Parts: sequence; C-alpha cells; structure tokens
Amino acid sequence: MGKVIIETEDKGELRLKTSLTLKQIEKIIKELEKKEKAKKLVESHLEQ
Repeated sequence: MGKVIIETEDKGELRLKTSLTLKQIEKIIKELEKKEKAKKLVESHLEQ
C-alpha cells in the first residue's frame, strides 16, 4: 500500500478527500501529534 500525503488543517476537508471515518481521522491526528511532541522532545534534548 502506498503513502498518500494530504496537507490540510480542516478536518471536514480531510473527510471529503478520503473515505476515512471521523474516528479514524481523529486517531491519525492524535498519532501525528504524538510523533510531533516526541520529535520536539528529542530536538530540545539534543540542543542541551
């Protein structure tokens, strides 16, 4: 399965562009937020 990149801030727009359910979209957004937080933690740790 290939990767698809959709850049949007609008959850409604994301739902229109994909066949994902709102629950699936929320889960994806939470996972992305976790990864972003982890990345920032690592970067701040490396700067010290």
